Order: sequence, then structure tokens, then C-alpha cells
Amino acid sequence: MLLIDGDEYFPALLHEISMAKKSIYLEAYIFEHEKIGKELIRLLNSACERGVTVHLLVDGVGSSSWISSAFDSDTKLDFETRVYHPLPWQLLPGLGTPRGPGVAWIFQLFGYVNSRNHRKIAIVDERVAFVGSLNISDVHLQKIAGKNAWHDVGVRVEGDACEVLLDAYLSAWFRSWRVGEKGILRPSLQLRGRREKKSHPLVVRNDGRILRHRALSQRLRMIRQARERVWIANAYFVPSGPLLRALVAAAARGVDVRLLLPSSSDVNFMPWVARAFYSALVKRGVRLFEYQPGILHAKLMYVDNVVTVGSSNLNHRSLLHDFELDVIVSDETTIARVKRMFEEDFLMSKEIENHSLESAPLWKGLLVKFLLYFRHVL
Repeated sequence: MLLIDGDEYFPALLHEISMAKKSIYLEAYIFEHEKIGKELIRLLNSACERGVTVHLLVDGVGSSSWISSAFDSDTKLDFETRVYHPLPWQLLPGLGTPRGPGVAWIFQLFGYVNSRNHRKIAIVDERVAFVGSLNISDVHLQKIAGKNAWHDVGVRVEGDACEVLLDAYLSAWFRSWRVGEKGILRPSLQLRGRREKKSHPLVVRNDGRILRHRALSQRLRMIRQARERVWIANAYFVPSGPLLRALVAAAARGVDVRLLLPSSSDVNFMPWVARAFYSALVKRGVRLFEYQPGILHAKLMYVDNVVTVGSSNLNHRSLLHDFELDVIVSDETTIARVKRMFEEDFLMSKEIENHSLESAPLWKGLLVKFLLYFRHVL
């Protein structure tokens, strides 16, 4: 079931949480201490009171401000909360920051801080799950943010795919740090041993080198095998060489290739960097649209009669560093709604054409070239 924007997504999520009988596993890159965040905490505490097992996992960078508020006296957390890769200054002195000799320590620390958990997952009673690009933030709700609300997409999943989603959740949970009364603490030693990560044909996960390679290969294969359309909506477009070549090749063989990208972004320089690729794409038949009503934050790919929805961006950070998760949807009702959503979004967007590709100011061009040198961490 497709859920467009926060005004559809959050009511569905909160309803399932309020009805939970056994367990709730919630994972968010950004968790903010705002209206939706406070309401969610209230429901999670209430679930604990009726005997439901509740786990909350947040990211050390994305949720840094909320992590600080978690230690306020007016914040009540009745459930276990963990932080994936907390920043060194979020830890108690001397606990668990990467260690090593000299320069090796610096590289180890950089790798630790640079690796984030960007997924957005909720699993209720191990029978229903929510996956998408929506953080726990008021910016996704039109009734709060108004015309400035971010445009996002999520999906409600049922069935045996939930078992794989839970496995992906636990793979990050067991390597994360506990939020205790006195600070963020190293989790107690757990002897897990080596185990094969669970898989499902409708779940695309990248928490491991093999899975990361498989996820990228699957995305490229879908584009290379497309016969009718490749419509992509994505928030951060800093593509790799293979992805660029796959898009151009699809357009060359007559596939309707369209990219829906943000005109403005929560990361101000990202549209500038994306525009560095516009000319080469437009000249080769790829149609480009910049979304005008607000910030486009969705991560959606519609290829022929298959859709992927999730947290993966088309940048090197998603491809190389961050934990991401997407699900594949192919039921006719969802496909039809995705098609309508794209068509409506295209109408509200500005199409970029050859004659409209203007030269950027010198300072902006130099900045973009500088940023592209660091594209592997963007």
C-alpha cells in the first residue's frame, strides 16, 4: 500500500503502533523532538505499559539534537533506545571511540563517523511494516509545515517480507549503543557468531558488502532491461558512472527516461551538484524535471511495471557508505497510483531543456567542481 507524504504515512503508522500487541521495532535516521516525535514517544510508552516490547534505533548524526533531549528530565523513555554510531562527543569519556595508532586512528574515526544508518523502518508485531523516506519530523506534515512540507513516499508491507525487515533491523541494533540514564553506553557483549543475513525477493538491503553490491547491481539491471519507462524521483542526485551510462543507454533505445529532482533542497548545494550532469543527460534524450512546490525528498523508481520505494538516494553516500533499505512493489493498484503521482508531479515541475541550460556563475561552477572531488562522501 503506497502512502504519499506524511499526512498519509504517519496516521497509518501511529494507528498500527497504537494497536500493537507484541512488539514494535522503530528505526529512524532523523528523530526530532517536535509534535510528531512527542506523539510517537507517548504511544511507544503506552505500548510498553500494556506489555509490548519496544525498541527504538536512531542515528548518531541524523538524530543528534534528539539524543541530547533524551537526557532531559521531562523526557520519559520506558523502552530501550539505541544509537547507531554515536559521535565521539556524545559518548561518555573513554568509551568506544575508534582506537588505533597515529594516522590509522584518524582514518578509522573518519570511517566510523562517515558510516550512517539512513534507513526508515517500522515493524509492528512482526506482521506489518512501514518503509520509505520519511523521518520522524514535522517537516513531512502539510497540516504543520503547510506548503513547505516535504514531498515523500512510504509503503505499508505485510507478510513474510517483515521477517527480513526485522533481520535487517537487528543487524544494526546489535552493533549500536544503549541510551542509559547517564549517557550513551556500549551494549553488553552478545555472542552472535557468523550468520547469513536473511533475504526476500521484495526487500533490497545493503547492510553488508555482498548485499551492497547486489543492491546496486539489481538497480542497474532494472534500468538496463527496461523496455517502456524509467521514471525516477530522488532527493540527492550525484550519480556514479555506471548509473549515468545505464540511463543514457535506456534513452538511446527508446525508453521513456525521466528524472524528477528537487529544485530546492534541505542540503542547499545538492541541486547545484546535480545540475552538473544535466547537459550530458538532456542532450542524450533523458528528460529532467525540477519539482517546484517544495522540497522533494522521495526515493522512488518506476521501471516498466515495477516500483522500488525506500531510503536510497542516487548518490555515492547511499551507494558506498550508508545503511539503506528499499522494497519492490508490483501490484497493479500501487503501480497505478505511482503513475498518477508521477504525472501530477511532472505537471508541477519545470522541465529542463537544452535552451534553458544556462551557464552557472563562475563562483558556483568552481564550487561544484570542488564538491565533485568529494562526491564519494556526498
